[in-house]
Amino acid sequence: MTRHLKLITIIAAGVLPLMGCTTPGGTPTAPATSGTPRSTPTAATTNGTSGLTNTVVINAGSPVVSVAIGQLNGKDVLVSGRGDGTVQVWDAGGQPIGEPLSGAHSGPGDNWPWPYAAIGRLDGQDVIATTGHGIQIWDADRHLVGPPIEVGAGPVALGRLNGKDVIVADGPGIHSAGVWDTEGKLLWQTTSPTDCALIADAYAGIDSVTMGRLNGQDVIVVTYYCSPDRVVQIWDAQGKPVGKPMVGGRQVAIGQLNGQDVIVASSGDSEVRIWDASGQPVLQPLAVPPYNGSPDAVFSVATGRFNDQDVIAAGTYYGGLIKIWDGAGNVFAQASADQGECIYSLTIGQLNGQDVLVSGSDEGFVRIWQITG
Repeated sequence: MTRHLKLITIIAAGVLPLMGCTTPGGTPTAPATSGTPRSTPTAATTNGTSGLTNTVVINAGSPVVSVAIGQLNGKDVLVSGRGDGTVQVWDAGGQPIGEPLSGAHSGPGDNWPWPYAAIGRLDGQDVIATTGHGIQIWDADRHLVGPPIEVGAGPVALGRLNGKDVIVADGPGIHSAGVWDTEGKLLWQTTSPTDCALIADAYAGIDSVTMGRLNGQDVIVVTYYCSPDRVVQIWDAQGKPVGKPMVGGRQVAIGQLNGQDVIVASSGDSEVRIWDASGQPVLQPLAVPPYNGSPDAVFSVATGRFNDQDVIAAGTYYGGLIKIWDGAGNVFAQASADQGECIYSLTIGQLNGQDVLVSGSDEGFVRIWQITG
């Protein structure tokens, strides 16, 4: 069956473009300026699988480093962290809800101006968590809840460990992830994994964090900058490492494939890696095609369900390709967002009862996709 990855809408996610995508040769490409028409997204066809069937042209904006789907006050929403230092909440139709969360801005001179955002529930309340100016918690009406936790500049996740609501984020150390309770108390923090030659760099700490359940146990999964390869480590609810580090991950997601709990990771070598709860490979790595004759990189990944099937999604760094596979590793759907666009972030969920994939890119776009056909 031919499936189409249908573009529902595109949202302008900023005002001023901050950077372009770096090509395989290392030359930055200039992002479109505000008001510049975009080229039409193109269909990518492989083994009978088709791509985009609808397009919208809008202005470019700030890079979108994180996207999340959730609910606030019973309504489906999107949240995006942007390269202009703000976090924006959008309704299910792609319209902004209020002004950006201005407290999320890191401020002039800070080393890490890009905030990340997560959406979930803490103490029975719908909340948004942001980083970039410490860890800040916002209620469903977008008001700050308490003072910021004075750490955290990178990825953030919300979830439960041992029946308690917690916040997990980059910090407090440069090569660690911390776990805080809803009162902002640090419960524990990870150490650097074994056999990991850490890179001494101001930005070389935690690449991603995620929370979920593997084999019935609450876990945290963290990606560390190591030399020569990044490594992925599972941590249990007590802060103990589970198994050995897995080599080659970047962004990570926890999900299921055909009823089996898995960890999915992006990489810089054109592959999506999949491991089971014990760190053993599941399936062969899933590959993305070259871009302009050079290997592309898988920058972002997501797991979820489309049409009652477990799926894995990946976004590429150079070619703007979004590719979705089913639980057997077969291509389920794919599309090209725009040539040379970096797909920084992906998430899968539901908006208004429909299965959707949401992507964020370096060109400042948040796109909502739906599979049809």
